[in-house]
Amino acid sequence: MIRPSPWKLKMFLLSGMFPFLSPVLGKLADESQDAREFYISFISQIAEKRRGAPEGTYKDFLENMAEAEIDDCAESRTKLTFKELVSQASLFFLAGNDTSSFVLTVLAYLLARHQDIQDRLVAEIKRELGSDLSEDTSFKGKTTPLLNYDSIQKLHFMKACVLEALRLHPVISVFTRQALESTEISGYPIPAGAGVYVPVKSVCSDPDLYPEPELFKPERFLKDHLENQVTDPAGGVGLGSSMFLPFGVGPRNCIGMRLGLFQVMMVMAAVLRKVRFVSAPGEFKLPRAVMFGIPPFSEPVMVEVEAREEH
Repeated sequence: MIRPSPWKLKMFLLSGMFPFLSPVLGKLADESQDAREFYISFISQIAEKRRGAPEGTYKDFLENMAEAEIDDCAESRTKLTFKELVSQASLFFLAGNDTSSFVLTVLAYLLARHQDIQDRLVAEIKRELGSDLSEDTSFKGKTTPLLNYDSIQKLHFMKACVLEALRLHPVISVFTRQALESTEISGYPIPAGAGVYVPVKSVCSDPDLYPEPELFKPERFLKDHLENQVTDPAGGVGLGSSMFLPFGVGPRNCIGMRLGLFQVMMVMAAVLRKVRFVSAPGEFKLPRAVMFGIPPFSEPVMVEVEAREEH
């Protein structure tokens, strides 16, 4: 388990308070330069190789971004440069894996402590996906995996469980924005250019928005329940709502939001068919995430598994 050091966390905090020092503080706090250079070099090689491939050869995220690439010296800035392409692909790879594993850990812990919710979730998986998740030959005689993007969208209670886990333990408990113009909120003046910290964890724990906020209640995010809840102009308590901020909000929300949800739901659907999560012996409470909620937790999260009699 990688645990961010107190020194690194202090550098992170200072860079947020004093943005002009970020280039220097970022280098001082960087403990993974070798790993970062490896991934950037690896993705650069793949992107360079695909430059000469016929359009439609790979049909994936990297090819779509490569099609949007332009020469670094071009006057137009409506497309990505090669450097920007590599940066975005690296961000997807590095940021997506850590955050997804964080959410899976939290959800496994919560399901272990709420067996009734886990049973309801397994029942939904069996009902919507059937008893065999290996393959489906019903589409034009071709064999395709039953666990795919379309089939995962049927798991509404699964999605509610993931969103509730994120509400209780957001990956990032604070994000920042910069005020474009002077304004005032609840009597507090905010001058143009000022940095603004948005308290994700505090909003997601507000009892006026989420009754009994300390409880794990996935039904908060089911459609029938939302119709009776307080809603905001964005359309309710859910993705895209300013009342639910683990992915941010607005045009600069998390670029990997849908990919992350898909990864977590797919992994959990496959795992729950094989095992049951159970609480570890003794009184164990989920430790608080380190400063700013950056994964992983400062202590190991203990969960046990038992093989299911029926797969």
